[in-house]
Amino acid sequence: MPFGPTAYFGIVNTVLRHDIKDKAVLGKMKEVAPHLILDNFTTSLGERTANILKHLFPMPKDDSKRVITFANQKDYISFRCVRPTRRYKSRSSSNMGPFTRAEKA
Repeated sequence: MPFGPTAYFGIVNTVLRHDIKDKAVLGKMKEVAPHLILDNFTTSLGERTANILKHLFPMPKDDSKRVITFANQKDYISFRCVRPTRRYKSRSSSNMGPFTRAEKA
């Protein structure tokens, strides 16, 4: 048995990067540690789950331009990987994939 908490996640509704037709829109993904946004993990179980998720990734550098958002809604955790962009004083983000949703097992 492992020491500490054990979590099981199932992954559904997944679109991987190689399944996206327009590769030019995605660009190349650099292998840098992403900044994490953990949204709506407010219960004690949510805080524990957020703690597990954040320890799956190394600490990002300050100049990292990759962001992964984990959003909890009704026991489903959706996540999206984006690269924020800034053009002509406006801010937006470009999707880098994968787009997926995990559910409690």
